[in-house]
Amino acid sequence: MGTDTFTYTISDGNGGTDTATVSVTVGPNANDAPDAINDIASTTEDTPVTVVVRSNDTDPEGDNLTVTAVTNGANGSVTIDATSGNPVYTPNLNFVGTDTFTYTISDGNGGTDTATVSVTVGPNANDAPDAINDIASTTEDTPVTVVVRSNDTDPEGDTLTVTAVTNGANGSVTIDATSGNPVYTPNLNFVGTDTFTYTISDGNGGTDTATVSVTVGPNANDAPDAINDIASTTEDTPVTVVVRSNDTDPEGDT
Repeated sequence: MGTDTFTYTISDGNGGTDTATVSVTVGPNANDAPDAINDIASTTEDTPVTVVVRSNDTDPEGDNLTVTAVTNGANGSVTIDATSGNPVYTPNLNFVGTDTFTYTISDGNGGTDTATVSVTVGPNANDAPDAINDIASTTEDTPVTVVVRSNDTDPEGDTLTVTAVTNGANGSVTIDATSGNPVYTPNLNFVGTDTFTYTISDGNGGTDTATVSVTVGPNANDAPDAINDIASTTEDTPVTVVVRSNDTDPEGDT
């Protein structure tokens, strides 16, 4: 923009010439579009990252630039932060790799431009496992081993170990030394539903806890309990002993 000059010469074809000068004033356009420059960013698995995209973008007139639009990546979503006005990239759950998205800037005077952001998503040190609730059943007075890890998962495929259990309200729980699974033992003569929790570990600091619901059904029959008795009489005198007065039956059978 500014003023420039040039000269020109005319001839009449008979040897007569003359020269003159032209002065040209070059004014600005109504608006020059801004220039959006590609960016790079990095984050770790499952962690959003805010990208300050306008720090390297320019506008010929020095207009303030605003991010007006974004596109999602193939492996993550993108929003515009309401406070900073910058794009926020959130990788999809457990995604690790490189993804891209675009953003558009405006100078507020009709000029726009679009650029691409390349985001590298690195792995976390460790992802926690996912313990899933379980159900089990047994009969009265009978322990049950619950294979709790069969439906539990770990994002990295780590081997899972049951590291802790809680007792139920109506039964005790231990960890079997051989299988590593919880063993629930209902209290004597308990019939009904009880629950306990267990915690798994992936061996790399990741843990999760889930609940096991155990239904304890009645046995076909519980044997009665005969209690020793004492009686006394005199020589040559029969005695009737009421032996059942202290005997019991779990189901109250006669």
